Amino acid sequence: MAIPTRSYLYVEGKDDVNTIGHLLSKHGFDCPMDNYQLDESRFSRTVPFIRGSDGKADLLSSIPTAVQASSGRSVGFVLDSDEKIEESWQAVCGKLSEFNVDIPKRIPENGYVFDVSSLNARVGIWLMPDNQRSGALEDFLIDLVNKNDRLYPVAKSATIEAKNKGAQFSSNSERKAVLHAWLAWQREPGLPYGSAIKAEYFQVDGLTASKFVNWYRILFEEN
Repeated sequence: MAIPTRSYLYVEGKDDVNTIGHLLSKHGFDCPMDNYQLDESRFSRTVPFIRGSDGKADLLSSIPTAVQASSGRSVGFVLDSDEKIEESWQAVCGKLSEFNVDIPKRIPENGYVFDVSSLNARVGIWLMPDNQRSGALEDFLIDLVNKNDRLYPVAKSATIEAKNKGAQFSSNSERKAVLHAWLAWQREPGLPYGSAIKAEYFQVDGLTASKFVNWYRILFEEN
């Protein structure tokens, strides 16, 4: 891996790049992102680049090298906790073990941020959706749906009915199917996650979003 010229926030894929980039934009952070034809030179070198990986396994395997390459900078990793958050956390801990840091048995509720003194680097880990529950990016986004939204319960019941009538999505993908059904009924149907945040279909100032933004701020701004 080439020595990075700026800090990086590594995420699992394209949806994560768009979701996190647009969420941060709503909170006043203008970040260069994968998937966008941006002039990176217009961004300060202190602003982290949001980079997608080829899935969770690829992101996990990149952690040791990315940390090692981030001497003098900050680097963050956002991964889905999936079905068993404990197993996902242990997988991350295994990748961090070579850096001689005191790793907690459970990821802290507000995300994990620590300093590697030998590299003068700050490292952060966030497990979607909220470091406490098993789940994925979609669960994070569901937390951003207005609690009084009248369409979301309809999307949920319609998705369950569709599954009972032969819809082919797996049980593990049910929440993703519900979210896409709900997005299909918005003012502009079927927008990607990031574009839906930009269009203000999601609430970006709730507890889960605020905790993520605060983790980001501690990782990249307070170093």
